[in-house]
Amino acid sequence: SVRPSAGHRGTLPRPGEGGRRGRSHGNVRADASPEHRRAEFRLDPGGARGRSPGPELGLPAVRGVPGEPYGHLLPKSAFVNAIVVFESMASFLGLSLWTGLAFSRFSRPTARVLFSDVAVITKDNGVPTLMFRVANGRGNRIVDASISVTLLRNETNAEGIEWRRQVDLKLVRARSAVFALTWTVQHQIDATSPLAALGDLAQSEAEPQLVVSLIGVDDTFGQPIHAMQYYDAARIHRDFHLADIATSTPDGHAVIDFTRFHEILPD
Repeated sequence: SVRPSAGHRGTLPRPGEGGRRGRSHGNVRADASPEHRRAEFRLDPGGARGRSPGPELGLPAVRGVPGEPYGHLLPKSAFVNAIVVFESMASFLGLSLWTGLAFSRFSRPTARVLFSDVAVITKDNGVPTLMFRVANGRGNRIVDASISVTLLRNETNAEGIEWRRQVDLKLVRARSAVFALTWTVQHQIDATSPLAALGDLAQSEAEPQLVVSLIGVDDTFGQPIHAMQYYDAARIHRDFHLADIATSTPDGHAVIDFTRFHEILPD
C-alpha cells in the first residue's frame, strides 16, 4: 500500500473529474450523452450556443410543456429562436385545448331519466287513456321539463304512395316546472286522437310506434339535458294500469318504491 507523505493530503476525485473533464450542473455532466436530455435536429448547426459545433449539434426540441431547461444549450440564431417560440406556443395551445376538452367531457351532466318499460291503455275518469311513467334518477331537479309524444305510422296517400307519418299526440300535461321525482304522462284517446282510428295497435297494419322526447335544464349546472324512449305496438298493453309506487312516511315525506316502477296490473 502507498501511504501519503507528510505535507501531502490524500484527496478523492471529485464528481466530474478523472478522465475527460467537463463542466457539470449539479450531479449531471455537461458533456453527458445528449440522448437522454434532449432531441436534436440538424437544420441549423450553428443556431445554438454553449457547445462547439459538431455533427450532432442542432435544435433542442421543447419536450413536454414550455419552461423545461435546456441546460447549457441555448438558441442563438433567428431561425432557432423562431422554432422554439413556435414550439412553446404549440405546447401552450395543446395544453389549453386538452384541458378544455377534458372539462367539457367530464362536467357535462347526464340525463339519467328512467322510463317505464311498457305503456298502458286504461280508463281515467271514464276516458281511455294512454299512460307511461317517467322518473328523475338524478340527485337534483330538472327545471322547466317538457315532454312530447309522437306517433309514427304508415299511411298511403291518394296516389298510392306509402309514407311513414309523424303525428304529435296531445298530452294532458306536457310541461313540469320542477321535475323532481316521477311523472305519469297521459294522452286521452278520444274522437280526435290519432290512436282512436288504429284500433288494436298490435294488429294494425300501420305499424304504430311512439317516440317520447324529454328535455329540461339541469338545476345544478344550468345546462340542457334530454332523453328519449321508444314504444312499439308490442309494448303498449291495453286494459292494464300502472302499479302504485308512491307512499308516504309517518312524518309526511314522499317515498317512491322503484322496485315496482315497471310493474303493471290488469284492470
